[in-house]
Amino acid sequence: MAHAATVSALTEELVVTILGLGEKENPRRIKAHRDASLRTLKNHSYGRVNQFDIRAKLEGLDEKYRVLDNERLADTLKTRLAKLDRLSHRWKPEILSLLLHLSDRPVNKSRIEDLDLLQPPESPLALTWAKILAEDPLTEKDIWDEPNYSDESSDDVHNLNGDEASRVVRERPSSTTADDDPLEAAERHVVVANHAGLEAVEKSQFWTQTTNQITELQAVRECLFMLSGLVTHLFSLDQHDASVQYNSQYSIEHISIPTLNQLLSHFAKIGSVLNKLRRRLHTTSSVPLLQTFYYAVECRLHQFQQSLARIEQRFVDSSSSVVVSLQATLSEVQSNVSCLLELAELAGRIPPETCGPHYSCIEHLYKQACNSQMLGDAKSFEFFAQIFFECLQTYLGLVRQWMEDGEIDSDDRTFFVSVASEDCDFSCLWSERYELREPSHGNPHAPTFVRSTARKIFNAGKSVAFLKAIGNDELLQFESPEENSTSDLNYESVVGENAEVSIAPFAEVFSIAYQQWVKHHYHSSVQKLHDQLDQRCGLWRTLDAFECIYFSKDGTVFLDFSVSIFERLRRRKRIWNDRFLLTDLARSIFGVIPTIDIQRISVHTRSRKNLVTSAGNLSDLGAFAIDYAYPWPIMNIIRKPTLVTYQQVFSLLLQVLYAKCSLGRLVLPSPALHIGTKLAYSLRHRLLWFANVFHAYITETALASSTVRMRARLAAAEDIDAMIEIHQRYVEHLAAQCLLTKNLEPIYRAIMSMLDLCAAFSQAQYTKSTKLTRGDSKQPSDSSLDDHAGGGRMSRQHEQWNDKQDESSDESDEDKQVTRDGVESQPALPYLESLRQMLKQFDELHHFIAAGLRGVSRAKGEPSWQVLAEKLERT
Repeated sequence: MAHAATVSALTEELVVTILGLGEKENPRRIKAHRDASLRTLKNHSYGRVNQFDIRAKLEGLDEKYRVLDNERLADTLKTRLAKLDRLSHRWKPEILSLLLHLSDRPVNKSRIEDLDLLQPPESPLALTWAKILAEDPLTEKDIWDEPNYSDESSDDVHNLNGDEASRVVRERPSSTTADDDPLEAAERHVVVANHAGLEAVEKSQFWTQTTNQITELQAVRECLFMLSGLVTHLFSLDQHDASVQYNSQYSIEHISIPTLNQLLSHFAKIGSVLNKLRRRLHTTSSVPLLQTFYYAVECRLHQFQQSLARIEQRFVDSSSSVVVSLQATLSEVQSNVSCLLELAELAGRIPPETCGPHYSCIEHLYKQACNSQMLGDAKSFEFFAQIFFECLQTYLGLVRQWMEDGEIDSDDRTFFVSVASEDCDFSCLWSERYELREPSHGNPHAPTFVRSTARKIFNAGKSVAFLKAIGNDELLQFESPEENSTSDLNYESVVGENAEVSIAPFAEVFSIAYQQWVKHHYHSSVQKLHDQLDQRCGLWRTLDAFECIYFSKDGTVFLDFSVSIFERLRRRKRIWNDRFLLTDLARSIFGVIPTIDIQRISVHTRSRKNLVTSAGNLSDLGAFAIDYAYPWPIMNIIRKPTLVTYQQVFSLLLQVLYAKCSLGRLVLPSPALHIGTKLAYSLRHRLLWFANVFHAYITETALASSTVRMRARLAAAEDIDAMIEIHQRYVEHLAAQCLLTKNLEPIYRAIMSMLDLCAAFSQAQYTKSTKLTRGDSKQPSDSSLDDHAGGGRMSRQHEQWNDKQDESSDESDEDKQVTRDGVESQPALPYLESLRQMLKQFDELHHFIAAGLRGVSRAKGEPSWQVLAEKLERT
């Protein structure tokens, strides 16, 4: 008790000091702060301090002192740490952590001279017998004689017999003097036991008498003792199931046997329930919530014991008269124990600790409080509501620790958040480190009143843990303890003493208060994380880089890179797909864009076995892949699997640009020369129209508009889960818009065949023009691209690509063509016949693509496909 009082006093003094309360402050407010602090310390399970972290901080201080040119302080600290290593103490890390937190600018305020004050005083020299005998030799007279412990005037007292000694002790005065012998003083306080009176009391008990008739007062006393859990003779206890049975052999003179048996059976039933409840409290539990519940039950049992003591006090008080009635006593006991019996029934429904769920006690208390209020039982409602709020404080401690610190005990099975993987990769930190416990029925592993906010609480804690992983602990600043005290969720703040509040359903009143509590402790960690993703991690810069690299946001730069890739394909050198040279090429071209970090760019070629096969160089373009290494926090939003769609769009743009450039470099003779030339003009116009319309659809309709909507939604997203979902839907929509999904694969293959047709027509027309101009000088117009393909502007690099294409062609046989793999194909058709075949193939593909786009547009309600089909049909 003294220790508890000391702790309470120290806690009160600490609260007053921290909150800055004055001497005139309301004592009730100070007591409320103190009780809240004690409950938090008592019910909260704190983890141990990381001793390795403490050691690292101390070593960091040693290095800091030496950097600040304070070698003396560093050497002193190092010496003390070396001495401390030789000592073993259980709480050594906690003590060192406390000292580190209490330190205040040790470099400026430390004085080495103050350590001398900590030195213990020099111990005196040991006392030895030689020193004692030197000062006081054993030469006195009679020093070795036996001592006489009795007083000279009372030598005969010890020779008296027992009766005389008792008489002497009783006759001596009670007053003592300083010269009294200690033995005599002790004898004056000896009291002789009255065995005769004790035997008389024992013989007066009813169980020692031969008759079985007892008084009503004796029955009341036995009933009260039994309800208190004591051993009685009127009732017997079954040690197996803790049930109580009354003894029917006894009777009361003025009470009939049936009536007496009925009364005693009621007492026995109450006692059986209470004994079972007491036995349940003896079980140990490691779950904090169950510990709080059992403590609350024990307190209510103690209150019932006090009510029994007050009943018993009335019968033993001789100053007032009282009517002894077994029936009245039963009625009073039933009135006091009714809520306790309901609590015992509720405790019986709580599953064992090994089974769970461990939050079931708070769930049952909540439902019992709601039901009691609906039935109009104010006493029962107050009883269960108070126990509910006591247990709720322990549960809310877990919720608050998770929301504000992002920490959770991995061994705790009560909370609905658990650690899924301690060693998961940082790129999957948000989705794989923690998980929301959801049993088979799909609801969170939490009470019903928590499930509506479980996802919000879950994301708030993950946001704090994410910020800590990024390294921004200083952003996690919370309100002061004084502000915290105003947001306590307890019986007084929710129900209160206002009669008007009791009219409203408790479930609604508590739901409103709980929502406000969650909102109060939702300390904008999600918004802070949102800002850090932009400011520290570069979310928007990464999205800008993706648009420029994969979606050709800057068309000029993307065209320069594409033409460089086309040139490497046409040269067909041995190292045309060398990833180091390709990476250096991409970095040199994309480096002009400020939002792109060129050190993050890498280019390689993939295996083409899983790609949609195309003729000529289009298949090789589908094998090119460009990677952009973005920070791991952004990887939690832009998942690696979604980059497949980015790569597919990148390859599609390369293939469309290749087809446009292949058609744009052609220079056809006058249409009046030959009928084949007219067919070539017609086919080239149609192919160019198709390539330009499809390229404009991809870049403007599919990519630009979808990306703008996605970025606006990301900026307004509530948390990381919403951002992940927004980006995932964006990628899925993008894949569908670009016809990259599986159900649109026939249309996509037809478009690839149309692009192959562009490359085949370009190759055939170039071969024909080479034969006609063999031996002649190269026409200047051969090194320019059509304005339709280049958008009216082509760089010198594009012209060099056309010149090198002319130099690399050595086709001289009209009837045979050599593929890029060096294998001879079947003899080619005549020029005019091949043009007619290409025109026929174009009409078939064009009709299939337009009809397919119209069909899927009607089926899925996508108007952009209908618009694309209409533009393609304008040819």
